[in-house]
Amino acid sequence: MDVEERSRAIRFAIGKTRNDLKKVVAERGRLVLHPGDMERSAACVQCGLCVGSCPSGRWTALNIRRIIRAIQLGVGDPTHDPALWECTTCYACQERCPREVPTCELVRALRNHAFARGLVDDEHVAVARTVVRTGHTIELGDEGREKRVSLGLPEVPPTVLADPAALEEVRMLLSRVGFSQLIHDAFETKEGDS
Repeated sequence: MDVEERSRAIRFAIGKTRNDLKKVVAERGRLVLHPGDMERSAACVQCGLCVGSCPSGRWTALNIRRIIRAIQLGVGDPTHDPALWECTTCYACQERCPREVPTCELVRALRNHAFARGLVDDEHVAVARTVVRTGHTIELGDEGREKRVSLGLPEVPPTVLADPAALEEVRMLLSRVGFSQLIHDAFETKEGDS
């Protein structure tokens, strides 16, 4: 296949996707993307600047260019790729993109879709449950408390851990946006699978 035939085949594949991944990403993306961002994602020319600037991609299987390409072509399903959860949303890829593709927002839209389908690691559910319970991503255990005291710091940092009213506010916000229920449902599903 010469370059022109290949180009025609790619244009055909982009226009005639066989699954609804692009539609789902667009629908979910509306929750986190600014108007026009989905259209800009189609502008990716696969230059590789995103992959080259990704600090997570240096040490993991994360390849944002591959994820964007799957969306463009409507082939495969990046929501099944565990590497999707390795993105730290540091924006290194997005800030360097010459086409202004909203890569981090696309990752968030894909993660939302994956989560809604139960495609999330137990570790992520555990972290989310900790956020709902404590207002932090990591619990402060006895060892952490002792370390803080040995360093001359208060046993508990001046965050929601030290302020029950603030923790209740965080919990209320998480509940109002539906996060607490999502985490509860995800945890129940994960426990039921075991």
